[in-house]
Amino acid sequence: MIVGLLTRNFKTYSGINYIPLSKGQPFSALVGENGAGKSSVLEALDCYFNSSEWNFNYSLHTKGFPSREPFICPIFAVEKKALNLDEDETNKAILLSEMLWKSDLLDFNSSVRDYGEQFCNQKDDFESIGLNSKDHYLLPIGIQKKSSSGTPEIYLSIFESHDTYGLLGAEDDIKPVLKNIHAKLINLYSFIYLPSDIDFKEYTKIEGKTVQSLLGKKLDEIIKEFIPKTSIAQINKNLNSFLESISTTLEEYEYKKPSRKQNLFNQSHFSEKVIEAYFESKVLNKVTNDGSVPVTNLSSGEKRQAIIDIARSFLLETIVDSDQKIILAIDEPELSLHLSSCFKQFEKLRAIADSGVQVLVTTHWYGFMPAISNGVAVYCTKTKAPIPLIDLRCFRDDISKLRRTTSGSQPSDIELKSINDLVQSILASITGNNARWIICEGSSDKIYLEHYLGRQNLYILPVGGSKYVKKSTNI
Repeated sequence: MIVGLLTRNFKTYSGINYIPLSKGQPFSALVGENGAGKSSVLEALDCYFNSSEWNFNYSLHTKGFPSREPFICPIFAVEKKALNLDEDETNKAILLSEMLWKSDLLDFNSSVRDYGEQFCNQKDDFESIGLNSKDHYLLPIGIQKKSSSGTPEIYLSIFESHDTYGLLGAEDDIKPVLKNIHAKLINLYSFIYLPSDIDFKEYTKIEGKTVQSLLGKKLDEIIKEFIPKTSIAQINKNLNSFLESISTTLEEYEYKKPSRKQNLFNQSHFSEKVIEAYFESKVLNKVTNDGSVPVTNLSSGEKRQAIIDIARSFLLETIVDSDQKIILAIDEPELSLHLSSCFKQFEKLRAIADSGVQVLVTTHWYGFMPAISNGVAVYCTKTKAPIPLIDLRCFRDDISKLRRTTSGSQPSDIELKSINDLVQSILASITGNNARWIICEGSSDKIYLEHYLGRQNLYILPVGGSKYVKKSTNI
């Protein structure tokens, strides 16, 4: 799980920035006004995991790289047993992790102390939700660009100025080991990013990278399981016999590769041809009462629904048997959707998160806040002020506390907007889709009502107290 991100001079974020992403819960929604850096977070992580293009902050084009080198440094909270480290890597990971777990504000250099304070404040909440130094590493292993065309190098951001950083050893000894740990983290995690302007045909191809990531297995590996090795051996034997017969016919000539080693037909050759001949012609269709419709022919909102449906179906099927940790990042899942469908879209995302997948979304639809309890809202602003995490289990209390500490400047009308958005979605679904809703106080009421009244097209929603039941029904 990624619990936070340090970045400098990447897209919207100039200078050093710390963006907290989780208190350990699987669902995080980045909210806030346009231009506050929500999408930049997802793009930075896509660059880190999938080597997509670096999107430098405009200041680098005018001021240059020296002393402003851009970096992307996620902070991982990862189970120790999940990382297959050798002895030297384990020793360095333990030292680095203990440095983070035991960090205090005064451990950081004065120039980065503000960011160290933000991390320490967030870290204090970890143990209350099950993250602990005994079972989990906290690892800030990032990458930095020294020049626009250079290869990224390992970089630990503000933690390289930590008082106990020197205990890790000499720089020349540390970085090669951290590079190996970084490679193992990249292999452990699969980061699936769905931007707002995706090519739906490309993203839904079964042989494409996104669908294969959702499947949890490469398509060629799946096909190889269908091909008995004995069959491949027999094919090679027959092909060799055929070439020998040709050579006999030609007498003084023969067919062979220029190199000494003869290439044999293998499973990889077979699977490549199967993908080319069988799968490349297959396009995703939505099944309807009248037959089926290619997804590319659907409306923009329906395409957005389809991509989440695919993700949910594949991930809920594969997450149980997969050792790989999956992070699903989606830019504005409600984009182009009718109001009546917004709640349902976030219900699917909640189900994905509940299955053990870390879900990161950006959104302008605040109706999810009363509806999803196991997660956080990351409130992004255009200021350099610390970014607060709003716990969705008690988001109204967190919002009230934030208003007090910021003298009312943050967060602007977020609670009112969350209720308004949700109620509008409920009303639209009732009038447009014949949905039925029961608004109740708490989760125990929901369990009771679902047991006796649960049926298709009925939504039972707890909103956290009688006061908010009244608010919801009065709007």
